Amino acid sequence: MFEIITINDVIDINGGLLHNYQAELTKKIREKFEYKPLKNYGFCIKVLGVKTSDGHIQDGDILYSVIIEILSFQPFQSELVYGTIFKSSKEGLKIKFLENNNNDKQYLVCFVPKDQLLNASFDEKTQLWICNYEKINFLYLLGEEVRFKVHSLNFDTADQMDQIIQGRMNESGLGGLTWWV
Repeated sequence: MFEIITINDVIDINGGLLHNYQAELTKKIREKFEYKPLKNYGFCIKVLGVKTSDGHIQDGDILYSVIIEILSFQPFQSELVYGTIFKSSKEGLKIKFLENNNNDKQYLVCFVPKDQLLNASFDEKTQLWICNYEKINFLYLLGEEVRFKVHSLNFDTADQMDQIIQGRMNESGLGGLTWWV
């Protein structure tokens, strides 16, 4: 679910960058918040707007009190989400979704553990998961677009972004988009 939220914060700017403080302030806010978890709010997807107060000097830096308007995404359990497989291992699959088209390093990650895959077996040689559905084998290919459901959220692992959202693809209709045509 998407929501617009407001956050109050204090951002410090190096005093030597005062000539371009607005650009530096925007850069620091985006680095701090975009595609990062916000406990109780989900994930910041985009900074929509910033209101600043007059800055004050402290230890050579300028501190600005800011009010930040953020577009957040807070998935709920069993929410249907679309993404792309980008990693396959014995433990399961990693799926990226809600990618930033302007920055290929910004996306959210869902981990789907092996026990949450539909009738799956792991091929050691190819390092890919295989779904056996009604005697037909479907591969979970890297780069493949998939449909998954949110299984659980754990914001206590915020230092490990790929462990916050756990998904599942263990029912018909989930998995590769081309499987269920």
